[in-house]
Amino acid sequence: RPADFTGAVGNFMVNLTASPTNIAVGDPLTVKVAISGQGSIDSLNLPTPQGWEHFKIYPPTSDVQLTDNLGIVGTKTFSLTVVPESMEVRELPPFSFSYFDPEMKRFNTIQKSGLALTVRPSAASLPMPLSGGAQSGSTTAAISNNELAPNKVRLGVTTQMGTPFILKTWFLAGQSLPVALALLAFVYRKRKDSLLNNPRLLRRRQVEQIIQKGLAELNSHAAANDSERFYATVFRLLQEKIGDSLDVPASGITESVLEEKLKPAGMSVESLDALHELFHACNQARYSQQSSASELNGMIPRVQETLVKVEGIRK
Repeated sequence: RPADFTGAVGNFMVNLTASPTNIAVGDPLTVKVAISGQGSIDSLNLPTPQGWEHFKIYPPTSDVQLTDNLGIVGTKTFSLTVVPESMEVRELPPFSFSYFDPEMKRFNTIQKSGLALTVRPSAASLPMPLSGGAQSGSTTAAISNNELAPNKVRLGVTTQMGTPFILKTWFLAGQSLPVALALLAFVYRKRKDSLLNNPRLLRRRQVEQIIQKGLAELNSHAAANDSERFYATVFRLLQEKIGDSLDVPASGITESVLEEKLKPAGMSVESLDALHELFHACNQARYSQQSSASELNGMIPRVQETLVKVEGIRK
């Protein structure tokens, strides 16, 4: 029984390849051992290589290709990654594989001769070139003995560093931008929460927007001489303003509210008369003839003054 026998039983052939074969010290190469034949293909093991002291060997990987249905004929290929550690290496060492032939009832050993390699020095192993006679020789000897390169005498091409970002005005200003945005968001959120917690104030803001928009509509209706839409807008504005001042729904505001609620609230007789006139004009517009554009334009200042008077009786 040979020393490298690993339990292979059958009849086999061995093919040994390696690539690349021209490498530097410390570079890896791949060694492939293909064992083909008939026997227990899947259970084949690679024997430990002998005489590979100058190589670093990594654990192999394997691949099996069977060519019959019984699984006893095929090829198992082992791939090893090896790294030469010396420039003295000239070839891969020979490889041997032993198996037991059950037909011949004996052990057989296949010997594969080594493969030639070209191993050149790596860049890290070359000494740095220096000028000078005796000094160069002594420095080279020091490098080979201590494996340390000498200090760099010439700096070569240098560049001047610019001003750091921390000292630039635009960079500092950019850092304050997130803080300003955060403060604006905080103020906006506080204002929104304040409105949500104060329904009366929220309604007041909404009514102010309605009044501003309605006054602009009055100008456009007057320019178009559209009496019907003009007085409808006036009536809606009076409802919104009085409803907000009394804190009641605007849809329920009619002329009767003037005597029932505004007069007890302390509104002057003059202001009540102005409101009566506007309500009366709105009611007449539904049945009377269309007013002229000049009449409508003259009505707008009266509407504005009356809305301001209603503001004074806010609860």
